[in-house]
Amino acid sequence: MPIVGIPKVGQTKSLFKDESGSLVVTAVTLTVTSSGVFQYAVSANNLNYDVVSSGVLQTLSVSGSDVKVRFVGYGEITGYSLEVDAMVSSIITNDGKRIHLDRVYNSVPSRSSPIKFKIGMGVTAPSLTDVDLVNPVPIQGYEIIDSCEVSDWSDGSDMTTSLNGTHYKVGSYSLNLTKDGTGGTAVYTEKNTPSLDFTSKELNVWVYIIDASMLAKLASSGCLEVWFGSDSSNYYKWVKNRSDLVVGWNRLNNLTSANATVVGSPVIAACDYTRIKVTSDIAATIWGAGDLSMDDIKLTESTDYFKTFEAGYPSLDYSALTATIRCRVTATMANGYDLKEFGLVNADGTPLLYSRDLTGTISKSETDEIIIEPKFTEG
Repeated sequence: MPIVGIPKVGQTKSLFKDESGSLVVTAVTLTVTSSGVFQYAVSANNLNYDVVSSGVLQTLSVSGSDVKVRFVGYGEITGYSLEVDAMVSSIITNDGKRIHLDRVYNSVPSRSSPIKFKIGMGVTAPSLTDVDLVNPVPIQGYEIIDSCEVSDWSDGSDMTTSLNGTHYKVGSYSLNLTKDGTGGTAVYTEKNTPSLDFTSKELNVWVYIIDASMLAKLASSGCLEVWFGSDSSNYYKWVKNRSDLVVGWNRLNNLTSANATVVGSPVIAACDYTRIKVTSDIAATIWGAGDLSMDDIKLTESTDYFKTFEAGYPSLDYSALTATIRCRVTATMANGYDLKEFGLVNADGTPLLYSRDLTGTISKSETDEIIIEPKFTEG
């Protein structure tokens, strides 16, 4: 099942495949230095490769394995496609097998065919009993609360926000959350954000912690609060403890009105106020710009986690007894996530997970387009 990423001129991309048996790790690093010129390094046992330039089709193959890498000219003169067979493990779930049984043997089947896909960050091995991805991510349709590309928040006492161009999830910046005063333990920043309907949706925030020393500066209990609502007297609130956080990027998601502490009477259909509050271990604790930051604050709903197959798919080959599906994640979709899992789902009211696959890690950014082509063979 190939995964295709499209690097741009001057960009370096890395893809990895873990396997049992003779092939332990295949690592491919591709840099497009100028139009039609590639530089790359590959490492694996028993690997044969050729120099590639000007979009000429070449193949890297591993002896005794079907792993291959192909470089192909990709249309625009400044963009090329890197294709890697990068599935680590895959399975048709029990629900997928029930779909087969239902649609083959019932004259009026109650289960629909797979027509959509999901992607995620989960790393748990696929299981027959899986009913969803372990850690699905939104693909499209989400609503941006703040992209953290402009330092225009209103800071409370002892808090200074600024742009961070080193550690960010999307765009070019995140927003530093710097405690630079000792007047108390709690500091905050707030903003009047676009008015959005929060009904049946989830709030999502990325928070970055630079190292263990910074993590230890946070209060053990209630160190991070996210407020979202109408104003500072009427809002939904979610609280995280230090034990909920890790060094590096923390994905705060599934923040809903149902699991929030409700303060006052926020208007759920028109939420336009956001506050991030941070509490240190003691008042004397401070930290510098870049030690703690946030990015990509947005709302998602259930439909944002699905995308339909490319038009014209599935493609059926009745001679080879194969069905090929094409799933495309464009440059504007699912950015900021390390993609590691993939699944096909059907169109039932509660969608059924037909299959689940683990991939090598693909760090998705605005310069990437991913095409996933599952192929199923009868027999």
